[in-house]
Amino acid sequence: MRSHNLRAAAGNVSTLPDGIITTDLRQHIDFGNTSCYNSSVSTTAVTDLSGNSCNCVISQTTNLSFSSSDGGHVILDPSATSNMPLLYQSSDIWNNLGTGDYTL
Repeated sequence: MRSHNLRAAAGNVSTLPDGIITTDLRQHIDFGNTSCYNSSVSTTAVTDLSGNSCNCVISQTTNLSFSSSDGGHVILDPSATSNMPLLYQSSDIWNNLGTGDYTL
């Protein structure tokens, strides 16, 4: 069984690299950015970097660990069969999307 990693897209940078779409950005989660996720401060708090306050909370962190390698990422235990981590939204990012473009 393989380990599943949620990888950082940008890391701890003040601007995003070329090619990352930010038009009408609704939510920006980057586990490699300590302003978004800092496991030494809290293993459950995830802060939205888009400025829209679409923060998250991770529940059931028993089978979750963090690695700072490769820009930083969380690791889901591949042997776990129960108590898997869940990412809860503090707001409805899908509300009022309409028919126009948006970015997550």
